Amino acid sequence: GRGSPPRRIERICDGKRSCGCTWTQLDGRRGASFFRFDQDGKISFVREVAELDGWRKFKSNNMESLKPVFGVMGTIQNVFGYVSDYLTIDRTPLRPRQGLAQPRTRRAPDVVSYLWDEAYCAEENPVDRVMAEYSDTAVFEDTTYVEELWAKGKEAIRKYQEETKTSAPENLRFVLDEISDGTRSCTAVWHVEYGGQKSPRGVSFYELDATGKVSYVRSCYDLSF
Repeated sequence: GRGSPPRRIERICDGKRSCGCTWTQLDGRRGASFFRFDQDGKISFVREVAELDGWRKFKSNNMESLKPVFGVMGTIQNVFGYVSDYLTIDRTPLRPRQGLAQPRTRRAPDVVSYLWDEAYCAEENPVDRVMAEYSDTAVFEDTTYVEELWAKGKEAIRKYQEETKTSAPENLRFVLDEISDGTRSCTAVWHVEYGGQKSPRGVSFYELDATGKVSYVRSCYDLSF
């Protein structure tokens, strides 16, 4: 973007109407981008998120670390919720959208849509359903963590998913906004809802292996509730 250091593109998906990529800036900060194109092939929407500065990164479970913030937000909601229009978004738990038992196809957008709209919000065994779509050697780069805590391998990713699910407040909702085109890779844009507010904004890049299992994820999001 304008004013940003030069970037080296690392991975890019093959979507035509929308796509995404991962990158590293000259200053070392990494990130992910999502692009949507209009009927003339011009860029009509962009979302880019860079990783946090090193001193702001989490060195342990980020949901546990954010509990004081969630507590303050809950107090604000209880005191002011009855007069604040912006605190009236849906707070009901997310439920599976279609009731699918597996992705419709092994194309990246279908796998990612299944993860977000079906597996993550399943009432029974959500982590098992999520992990069934990951390869044994997958890597999950959650850029809000220090790099040495990035999950590498299926068991590490399972632990990451379980900790996130267990530690998240009951009414915290991860909501998928849009998924790019692509065959072996795609990019998702999403947001979090909590205490009546819609934030932070996220961008996640997904890549599949030859069997259609998730082999790589980079997840970038801001924390500005």
